[in-house]
Amino acid sequence: MKKSLSTSIIAALALLVSSGLFAQSANIQASFFSKEVVSSILSQEGCTGLRMYPVIASSGTVVMIIGINASGDEIYKGSSYVGKYYVFSGIINGNVNDVALTKEQAQAFCSAYSSKNSGFVSDFTSGSINSLLGGESAGISIKFSTSQTNNFLASAYKKENGAKTYGRSSPGEPCPSACGEPGQYLCFPK
Repeated sequence: MKKSLSTSIIAALALLVSSGLFAQSANIQASFFSKEVVSSILSQEGCTGLRMYPVIASSGTVVMIIGINASGDEIYKGSSYVGKYYVFSGIINGNVNDVALTKEQAQAFCSAYSSKNSGFVSDFTSGSINSLLGGESAGISIKFSTSQTNNFLASAYKKENGAKTYGRSSPGEPCPSACGEPGQYLCFPK
């Protein structure tokens, strides 16, 4: 029941976002993804890293992630819980809440952002992400880089009054400066 209710809520939110009823903002807030979600994505056969998109969701302008293979193709398996797009939807009762999206929901969130802002993505290797998941890490934090144009920075976070980042931040490989083929992206950067 919980999963079907969550799916219905996300579908309704995707419809609202795509219709423009949520405010459009280029201010990307820090997004957090639990170690369990990130590890499950990276453990998929052929997964060599993560792709990150800025999107507009019900929780504001946040980050959406998906696994990618060595060729840069996104690993989307509609029938699998793991092979989905994930969006950060907030911290609830001190816990990071990440929500799995269908491709259609992810497309609506991505389009809501790119219709009002310059689109971009960042790719991170599994090695750079796994280095953030060790020790006391509860997952990864993704924030927009203010020193690099159109790129994200990833760092570890720990559970401390919600989520608190710590340690060094690592930049992703940005696109549009390092893009693959348009068909490899849910939303190809403009």
